[in-house]
Amino acid sequence: MFHLACYNGSVGAGLSNVDIAAVSDQALTISNNHFVLTEPGRLLNAYAQGTDITNARVNTPKLRLISLPSLTPVNPGTLPGDLPPLVSFGDFPIGLDPIDEIAVETTNAGAGAETHTVGLWLGFGARPIPSGPAYTIRATSTITGVSGSWSAGNIVLDQVLPAGRYSVIGLRAIAANCVFARLIFPDMKYRPGTVASATAAQDDFSYVRFGKSGELGQFDSIAQPQLEIFVNGTCTAQTIFMDVIKVR
Repeated sequence: MFHLACYNGSVGAGLSNVDIAAVSDQALTISNNHFVLTEPGRLLNAYAQGTDITNARVNTPKLRLISLPSLTPVNPGTLPGDLPPLVSFGDFPIGLDPIDEIAVETTNAGAGAETHTVGLWLGFGARPIPSGPAYTIRATSTITGVSGSWSAGNIVLDQVLPAGRYSVIGLRAIAANCVFARLIFPDMKYRPGTVASATAAQDDFSYVRFGKSGELGQFDSIAQPQLEIFVNGTCTAQTIFMDVIKVR
């Protein structure tokens, strides 16, 4: 399983390796504006954006023993856009120890202060994907996003699902001014998510589709997951697609 955590903050003109703050998160502890894990974790993927961002890196006591890893490439923009440069560590995830503060630092090469946003996909163990055919189902929501923070709300499925339990093995989100989207499952602490797209035509690289990131979570047909979004502008309507397998 994994959790999508977010950092967001202002970085002054021409400043390098500025510590940006962790965004309030109901699933994770924050100490000194940094996330702190309660169990061993792994950094699976990362995404960093800002108008004039040139570098982003992760800083923990453990990582300082060798070299602080850069999160490259970065996105010099204010929205993910088409084919966002999400960094995937593949078979070489970065180990993260519990108790250690996880800082994210970014560099601004611009002539003015600007907001930088970074997402970290934090892995905690593995959830095997059930066997069976996968279906992509569509849902909508009308969450009013608040810039710089997570905003949650209910989803409405296009079609009523047959009674039973479903495994979610993929997520795609489409919404104006949306940077990240994640799911809140009724019986799960962590909130898996993805980079959002502004339009249906944009390609999100499908990093979190059809089991590429493992199982995201499970839900019963009468207790569907909620959607949570992180935006940097006006956002009042969202469309999501979930890849699901019926497990019983």
